[in-house]
Amino acid sequence: MRTPSRSRLGFPVAPLGAALLGLAALTGCGRKESAAAPAAPAPTTHTAPSSVVSTTPAGSAAAPSVMVQADGLVSSGTPGHVAAAGGDPGLTYTWYVDNGTIEGAADGSSILWTAGSIGYAHVYCAGANAAGAKTVAMATVKIIQAPSIARFEANPPAVNPGEKVFLGWDAAGATKLTLEPGGDDVTALNGPAKTVEPKETTTYTLTGTNEAGTVATKTLTVKVVPPPQVKSFSATGAIAVGQPLTLVGDFSGGKAEIRRGDEVLASSDQSPIQATTTLKDGDSFTLTVKGETGSSASSTRTFSLQGHTGTAAPAPAAPTQPAKP
Repeated sequence: MRTPSRSRLGFPVAPLGAALLGLAALTGCGRKESAAAPAAPAPTTHTAPSSVVSTTPAGSAAAPSVMVQADGLVSSGTPGHVAAAGGDPGLTYTWYVDNGTIEGAADGSSILWTAGSIGYAHVYCAGANAAGAKTVAMATVKIIQAPSIARFEANPPAVNPGEKVFLGWDAAGATKLTLEPGGDDVTALNGPAKTVEPKETTTYTLTGTNEAGTVATKTLTVKVVPPPQVKSFSATGAIAVGQPLTLVGDFSGGKAEIRRGDEVLASSDQSPIQATTTLKDGDSFTLTVKGETGSSASSTRTFSLQGHTGTAAPAPAAPTQPAKP
């Protein structure tokens, strides 16, 4: 015959009758309350009904009055649930939970416990008086899936003003999904995508809530950046073969490069950008600015030296850059 498994407090986990006998036998080890046990805090969702599952009089002493108060609906794996006993003054209480873990001592007028797996938990409380009479009361708690958000992402993660972003997610166990800012109820979308058009860099928060009031959240930030722009691209110096030529570019909204064909002459994320080289007939120089979103802007200057002498146009003064926050 297989021996029933036992909890860390020594109560058999199954069958139910054996659990009640073990609980009643251990009430003498509990902590005595000098006054009537306080009621549990008012549950925020559902209240588990309390029922008496066994009574044991002692001689002429009747079994005491005992009741259990607990939330009737909790999420699997969540801690900090309160169960409290009420009853006659001066009782000694001992607790047992068959699908969960008691946090701390298993005696006293109240406990905190962590919910077990999806299904039901029975929260037992045995109360004994000084005469040895005992009563075991029980609250039945339904345990449901806790909400979770496995994925919450933006595509693309950075845009220029006026561009669209698709938000997608994978969520489970939530009866309601809310997107902030705006408080939009996105439960019906079920995660494929919601289109947003942020005007500035924005942090979005997706919140999933189940019937027990358990909450799961994820956040992401969509960056809104200015588009790349070439404001000017000029050259200064003698336009002659073998002579030095200085190229200056004024830009914004990204990182810039000055190239002669595949040759990179200069790169910078600070404007203005400058490159000095020697000129050859037919040289073509391109200033390209690539933005964070992948867009780009460019300007090209080509120099043909046939029949041309003189100097290139001077470069403009460097623009004043705004202070960074």
